[in-house]
Amino acid sequence: MRYKYTIAIIKIEKISLFNSSMPQTTTFKKILGFCFWILCITTCFSQNGENDSTSMLDLKYKEDDLSRLEFLLEVAKKNFYSNPNKTEQYAKEALLIAKKHGNGLAEGDAYNILAQINSLQGKLNLALENQLKARDKYIALKNEQNITKSTINIGLIYHSQNNCQRALEYLKEATKLNSKLGNKEIDISININTGNIYASQKKFNKALFYFNKAEQLTIQLNDDFLLSIILVNLGEIYSNLKYYNLSIQYINHALDISTTLDDKEGLAIGYLFKAEVELKKNQLEESNASLNRSIKNAEEIENVETLAQAYLLRSTLDSINGHYKKSLMHFKKHKDLENVLDKQKIELTLDSIIYNNRLVKKDIELKQQNIKFQFLGFSVITLCLLVSFFIFHYTKTKKNNTALSTLNKDIKKQNETIKEQSNQLRLIANNVPAGIAYIDKNSKLLFINSTARDWINKPQNIDASNIDITGYFNDQNICERVLSGETVTVEDQTIFNDKTLFVQITCVPDFDDTNIAKGFILLIKDISSIKEAENAKLTAKNIEKQKLRSELDYRNRELFVRTMLISEKNNVLDKIKADLDKLLDLVEPKNVKKIKQIIHMINNSINQKDHWHVFKLSFERIHPLFFENLQLLCSDLSQNELKHCAYIKMSLTNKEVAKMLHIEPRSVEMARYRIKKKLNLDKKDSLQEYINSIET
Repeated sequence: MRYKYTIAIIKIEKISLFNSSMPQTTTFKKILGFCFWILCITTCFSQNGENDSTSMLDLKYKEDDLSRLEFLLEVAKKNFYSNPNKTEQYAKEALLIAKKHGNGLAEGDAYNILAQINSLQGKLNLALENQLKARDKYIALKNEQNITKSTINIGLIYHSQNNCQRALEYLKEATKLNSKLGNKEIDISININTGNIYASQKKFNKALFYFNKAEQLTIQLNDDFLLSIILVNLGEIYSNLKYYNLSIQYINHALDISTTLDDKEGLAIGYLFKAEVELKKNQLEESNASLNRSIKNAEEIENVETLAQAYLLRSTLDSINGHYKKSLMHFKKHKDLENVLDKQKIELTLDSIIYNNRLVKKDIELKQQNIKFQFLGFSVITLCLLVSFFIFHYTKTKKNNTALSTLNKDIKKQNETIKEQSNQLRLIANNVPAGIAYIDKNSKLLFINSTARDWINKPQNIDASNIDITGYFNDQNICERVLSGETVTVEDQTIFNDKTLFVQITCVPDFDDTNIAKGFILLIKDISSIKEAENAKLTAKNIEKQKLRSELDYRNRELFVRTMLISEKNNVLDKIKADLDKLLDLVEPKNVKKIKQIIHMINNSINQKDHWHVFKLSFERIHPLFFENLQLLCSDLSQNELKHCAYIKMSLTNKEVAKMLHIEPRSVEMARYRIKKKLNLDKKDSLQEYINSIET
């Protein structure tokens, strides 16, 4: 997919470094050998007039070497994707001319093209060797920009070899080199490739750091196409971190850009990845809609690779929704498209063989003339003998074996069909993201898919019929309940890959013609994500409750301090008042009136009714319904008792209340005892818990 690509810096018509390797299976080698055999026969019949040692470029022009060198490099760049083999030939030809004339810059460019062709062919060691040679040429010329670009490409080759440490070393070196150049495009490439390396190591936070830097620089350059690629990469990382909503936001942004640019490939890839994320979120309808858009855009541009991935995801969605026939149909489409991709790889290999074969010198072809005609004659004679033998044998046995042959073919065809369907159904069952099993009435397994085996911790090579399923249920009566006709759903835990999974087990009875259960179907579904979401929600609620509790305690403590200060102030004013009363008999008559006025002011200041009114207003801001609900429970509580109830609600101790009211702790205990009696509470009942239970 596009967001998987790394961006190479040396600009050869936007050439990128990416690893490609041909399949190495025995079947593939046989096919390749057969194709080579056919190629040899085809070569035998080729016209002598084809002089393949002569390059196509010879027909284009006959100029001096330097002009030829420039043209070779230009054509090599333009043919990179359409014909990699010709590109390699042009680059080698250009390298010879550059060495002949001592043109270091052209040598560096030729080595760079060869390195990227080698990388495309999967020859990573050769690619590294050529890229290092290119860098040496640029260093000799002190061409800082090309040195920087070549350094990045070396890092990308190391990344393709899974040597992430060396790759990061070269990218860091490129960063230092570019700090002098200040080239933003190079800086973007370094950050994207560094992010890709960390993402491949699953160091997603570091990868995010570099992709965000690349995103900022791309916005500055106003390169929407590159920005859409970066946004999809960011969406992939957030999906891996399970921030699915954030992942969807980035992908939607990328899709908006691709829509504006009419980038069909970007839309096909973006909607495919969006469908994958929505499937992870269990948003099946949304995933289905995104997948439809991906397939539509991929079909318009004939993007076989994206279509293959889309139909695989479509098969998975169908199986989750229980549409197994559709799932099988889409899985077949996926395999057909994969076969097309494999065929393209074979054709590319054949093109390479044909092209290289045409470059064989003419004198070797002449030496092979006699051999090929002899081979042709032998092949024709052998073919004629085989055909004659077949006709003779067929004529002789036709009458006697017609009926038997037809019957055998039908049986064989039916057996093959049954076997194919059985294999396909097992393949689908093993790829369904849920455990499936069938248990008979004796609690023995008759069928189990690979997912169920993993979740009940049983090896793949153990015969299902040897497993007694009852040992894997916490409730031993489940089998009996299901066989009695009840559909049972339970939740359980299991260990898979050293990780605890929460699973939902559904047992559905299977009835025979007499409506008696002959067994049951076992479905195991992974609900770990649901459980995690529930636990996260519960944790969030607990945190919110704790936060509210802390805030309430803080406000209660603040009210206590304020009340304490008022009480202390009243105490001080009482002492001042007492001292002034003593002075009345000692001062001159003209000052008596003034002192009495001061005493009156003190009395007004320490008025208990006003103090209670202020305290009540402050308390009701925190607990607005407390006094109202308390008086509904007990209407004959006095003002002083209501105050004590408020202090209990504030979680004040007896000593704190006594200090605030300037009374003994024993008096506080007596007041609370009277309150408890009025509320009709037993001795064993807690007044504190009762008061705290009143809604506020």
